[in-house]
Amino acid sequence: MSAVKKLQLAIVGFGRAGRIHAKNVLSNNRCVLKYLVEQESVIDRILPDVTACTAGGVTPPKLVANLNLSEILTDSEISGVIIASSTDTHEHIVTECLKAGKNVMCEKPLGTTSEVISRHYALATENGCSLLCAFNRRFDPDLREAWRRIRSGELGKINRIKCMSGDRELPPAEYLKNSGGIFVDTCIHDLDAIAWLAGQRASSVYAAGGANYQCVRDAGDWDTVAVTLGFPDGCIGTVENNRNVAHGFHQAVEVQGDKGSLIIDNHYPSRVQVWNHSGRCLPPAVPDFVSRYKESYILELEHFLDTIEGVAVEVSAADVLAATKLAELCKASITTNTVMQVTQ
Repeated sequence: MSAVKKLQLAIVGFGRAGRIHAKNVLSNNRCVLKYLVEQESVIDRILPDVTACTAGGVTPPKLVANLNLSEILTDSEISGVIIASSTDTHEHIVTECLKAGKNVMCEKPLGTTSEVISRHYALATENGCSLLCAFNRRFDPDLREAWRRIRSGELGKINRIKCMSGDRELPPAEYLKNSGGIFVDTCIHDLDAIAWLAGQRASSVYAAGGANYQCVRDAGDWDTVAVTLGFPDGCIGTVENNRNVAHGFHQAVEVQGDKGSLIIDNHYPSRVQVWNHSGRCLPPAVPDFVSRYKESYILELEHFLDTIEGVAVEVSAADVLAATKLAELCKASITTNTVMQVTQ
């Protein structure tokens, strides 16, 4: 029996997300990492990390400098490209990959506006490619279990969904300037998750927030925000996002229905709790999204490989456009102090 041919992939970008994807691709027996594309200025710096990822006899990928896509796009063996470069490069790279007939998984956002993202999906359809926007939380086992229980009717009619997210420390100033802003950079995951759990599109959105650090103000952004979503059936969604949380990477979800509720708590490196005269003592939450969502990234890659082989993409164009529109309306709301109505 002949061996099953592995899918050959390229990764563009080797920052935090790119490292996660590279490690997962190299550990997956369904695929091969053939190319790793990065800026010339960081190639030498990332070599030790690339070497560490390929320890144990794994063939290292070819490093391509200056985000030069021509080699990977003309390589007929490349069936998929994972884009994890800086936000400001996504639009161009997604376009070029789809034009070349490559299947794409891209970290959000797929583009700077809803119009650009719509063109990307049209291009994917035109060229017979899968396009997966990497809303990795859709593949988190905890959230998938919550979705299953909601869909089963166990909780009854859902009246309230709350998602709370917070980074352990502020990102660098340079990152903030190129992130697209907190609503596109972090809140969009929660906006998508709430609509997915609710099983419906939001009809209104209101956002409020503050900029408590000079580097955030310099970037014209907010570091602490609260968003209220209204849904047609009366359900209320709330999002709380914070760029700087002292106790660790804060990720919690609450869902309240008329027959029951569920809670997804923070993840901790240890399940041991100490009870004494000071009360209940817990360790800090896991430090970052790399730790919290490790399994979701693995399952997300599996789904991308499935889409290359013909399975429908779970995160649809309509889902991505809806979340993008909400993120855009959040910014409009916070700058005008107005409840924004969502036109479907």
